[in-house]
Amino acid sequence: MGTTKYPRPIVFILPLVLACGAVPAAAQPAIYVRLLGTAGPSLNPDRAEAGLLVVAGSEVLLFDCGHGVPNRLAQLGRTNVSKVFLTHVHSDHTEGLPELWMNEITWGNRGNTPLSVWGPGEDTNQPAGTHDLTSMVANAFATNTLIRRDFVEHLPAGGIQFQTTEITTEGVVYQNNGVTVTAFLVDHGVVKPAFGYRVDYQGHSVVFSGDTTATPNLVKYAQGTDVLVHEVLVSFPGATPANDSILSYHSTPEQAAATFNQAAPKLAVYTHIVDQTSGGTQGLINRTRAAGYTGPLEVGQDLTLIEIGDTISVLRCPSSASPSIAAVTDTSYGSSISAGGTAIVWGSNFSIGGNQLSWTPASGGSTVTLSESDGLYFWDQSSGQINAALDPHITPGLWYVSVQTSCIVSSGTLATFAVTVN
Repeated sequence: MGTTKYPRPIVFILPLVLACGAVPAAAQPAIYVRLLGTAGPSLNPDRAEAGLLVVAGSEVLLFDCGHGVPNRLAQLGRTNVSKVFLTHVHSDHTEGLPELWMNEITWGNRGNTPLSVWGPGEDTNQPAGTHDLTSMVANAFATNTLIRRDFVEHLPAGGIQFQTTEITTEGVVYQNNGVTVTAFLVDHGVVKPAFGYRVDYQGHSVVFSGDTTATPNLVKYAQGTDVLVHEVLVSFPGATPANDSILSYHSTPEQAAATFNQAAPKLAVYTHIVDQTSGGTQGLINRTRAAGYTGPLEVGQDLTLIEIGDTISVLRCPSSASPSIAAVTDTSYGSSISAGGTAIVWGSNFSIGGNQLSWTPASGGSTVTLSESDGLYFWDQSSGQINAALDPHITPGLWYVSVQTSCIVSSGTLATFAVTVN
């Protein structure tokens, strides 16, 4: 497991002593996609239900909010989300919405900004649409709102409002700061309407299928996108809608493979993974390949980060546990760490790429951060090891070192490790 880039570049591995010089800064990605929840209906503590976070420029957009999604947002330090797009109103796509709306932390961090929600309206088999959903949530928790807004916590009144927009037809549903969100109809069987979404920004795009069986409309809107995030139901071979009714409104690996081939995304990503066979990740990959799709493919796991720019990078989080440091050594694995040299930080639960080391002087003063974006040598492709050239501001003396991964944001004070620099 590690950071994968699509298209895959040619990589030259230099000896450590030659790799410590400055390296050119890479262009910043246009769109960041975070898989918050990759399960179907579930109470699995390792996988939240449906949730996808897209950050494009200054826009922070959440697509679906199933059980566990607010917790994932908290792990990322993204507790001020104020824009939610629902694909449909099934429970595994909406159970986290009340919590996102009224939790003291998310409410307080939104300030006086209401929680804006877009989603489908009523239809024949959908007696309650998005407006009904948000209205009923507001009514059900009116006591909580009154107490926390007016009597005790005095949380901001504007932040506990819903601003609901029901989507009645395909097309652009949101446009701001150069970001365009387009809703399009998908085929979720008897659930009508159900939508997928496409986000476009600076010539790049990501498409989210929502829940759907095979449909030409998804291919149409996903044509040539950078990343297509697609649901999947891994059924037993030979299963049909006649003997497995769930197949009538979800996609098999074989159907998804056909969609990938027709839409030709630069990267296909599975989410909302319902595996009836217990075949696991490799079983899903094998069936997709056997069905004829040979392009770049990722099987999503919670907190996976996808960066979309001139290339597409995928960072997989090895653990949801907090990182810890066991030792800091020089490149000879000794304790003699020299100013201006390279340090090796040993520990556990580091993310595969995207870590940040913080060096704080024991004598007081400013913290110095080291990461892959500071132009110095920084290697963090192992969950237990980070190599980093020391910034010139890390001078001789006692320092306290901590690590922050790109997978989660610590909810408290980061654990530190004492290091003496010679």
